[in-house]
Amino acid sequence: MFPQETIFAHFERVHIFALALVGIALCNLLTLRKPNRKIVTLEKPLVSILIPARNEEGTITRCLQSLLSQDYPRFEILVWDDCSTDRTREILQTFRDGRFRWISGTEPPPGWLGKSWACFNLAKNAQGEILIFTDADTWHEPSMVHTLVNEMLVSRLDALSGVAQEETKTLGEKLTVPFLVWSVVALYPHFLSSLFPRWRALAVGNGQLMAFRKKAYWAINGHQAVRGKVVEDIELARLLRIHGYRYRLYNLTEIVSCRMYRNFQEAFRGLTKSYFWIFGGNTAFSIFVWSWLVFYTIYPFWLLFRQHELARALLTIGANGFSWWVASFFYCLTPWSIFLNPLITVISTLIGWSSIILTKTRRVIWKERYILKAPPR
Repeated sequence: MFPQETIFAHFERVHIFALALVGIALCNLLTLRKPNRKIVTLEKPLVSILIPARNEEGTITRCLQSLLSQDYPRFEILVWDDCSTDRTREILQTFRDGRFRWISGTEPPPGWLGKSWACFNLAKNAQGEILIFTDADTWHEPSMVHTLVNEMLVSRLDALSGVAQEETKTLGEKLTVPFLVWSVVALYPHFLSSLFPRWRALAVGNGQLMAFRKKAYWAINGHQAVRGKVVEDIELARLLRIHGYRYRLYNLTEIVSCRMYRNFQEAFRGLTKSYFWIFGGNTAFSIFVWSWLVFYTIYPFWLLFRQHELARALLTIGANGFSWWVASFFYCLTPWSIFLNPLITVISTLIGWSSIILTKTRRVIWKERYILKAPPR
């Protein structure tokens, strides 16, 4: 048993941490804003919408139908079929539209991961001045392209990304996916990015949608520069910051939606692939973060049963719940995440630890491919 003074000291840190997350979430509301639709530019550059697709028979139709319905006058859609083993290629062959074409992909070369290889080849075949990379499990409001192009031109951005609306239907999805959004909203102090524009630690990207000016994309060597990185979206955002390009993260929940996974098993595999690399592949730091998060979540509930600690315990639990309410209300998470947040965080930490173990033992599998070795540094 720890001495009471030591336990109290740990609790004070949890108490301060919970209040800090509330402050970060509220400040981020000013930074992770929605794209401006009031100021409209007359310029209409050609846009290339680029979609890497591997075994996406259940989602690719909805994605393409939403993109072909865009109200923007000048765009093309390119899909790279990444050696799919399901009906993806058959579905792609049914689309007949002059704005759409698909490419029969090849296996990634040594040192490349599949998604980066697909995106790199899509960019090489793109004709647009603006490149919009999006996943095959997303769907888009008709104003999506118009809104993003307008924001990039008016704000003079070189690239942007954002938080999409994450659809969760099964219980397994509700217990896993919301943690991703909450972590972006409450753990990352995005509001500091305006003060430290080249600080790579503040760079966050979302591969569900990333838009680049073509010149900026190739200036950082595009996906070739992150060819072996598991979280290529975050690494691209970091490269943009390091090289001084104007990059911004937005709240895109009104124009982009995504259903990442269909059940708990799929979510576990997908998140296990990524969680270790979110912290740059640093084992010690990863262990610390996941351990701290589970301690931070469980400890206040344990304090409920201790004398003289009820008020502080309730305050900490309430502050944590408030940060989840911000994520739910402003970023379209299921309201159940507010009440299920302790369970969501505990499950996410278990996935985080599994990610460390499976990555270190080279047993991570995603879409029928082994990720055999750590991405090159």
